[in-house]
Amino acid sequence: MIIFKDHQMENEKVKFYLSNNWSIIIETDYEQIDNGDSWQAYKDEQIIYVSTLKIKDKYNKVSPVGEIRDISKKKFVGKKQFSFEEGQRLGAAELNRINKGWQLDAFMCTNGNLAICVINFKDETALNWALDVWKSLSHDNDGE
Repeated sequence: MIIFKDHQMENEKVKFYLSNNWSIIIETDYEQIDNGDSWQAYKDEQIIYVSTLKIKDKYNKVSPVGEIRDISKKKFVGKKQFSFEEGQRLGAAELNRINKGWQLDAFMCTNGNLAICVINFKDETALNWALDVWKSLSHDNDGE
């Protein structure tokens, strides 16, 4: 765990290391639950859930990042969608209204790796926060 200061927001943030060489950056005041292959953090009415997977094809070869993204993105059908591309890290997200607020369904992938991320929040004004959390997901082999 690495703690650092976000100078734009004046909040302390921490980088948490997750399973399968993934990491995420959030504020330091979240409670967390590490289930091994999945991880959760929560504070008030904000909940972050991440599950990580290694992805290989039927020949046990690492699946290319573009293929993982294209297959994973097929589940998104909503009107409010987001995409992310930085080097070999690709992702997509979709915002949905749920009973008592909003849910950002998202994923991030690299060659052979997938992180599924669900972020729940009460007020739509927290959307930028949720997008920043999702975009902070990174993998050790981002540059490969």
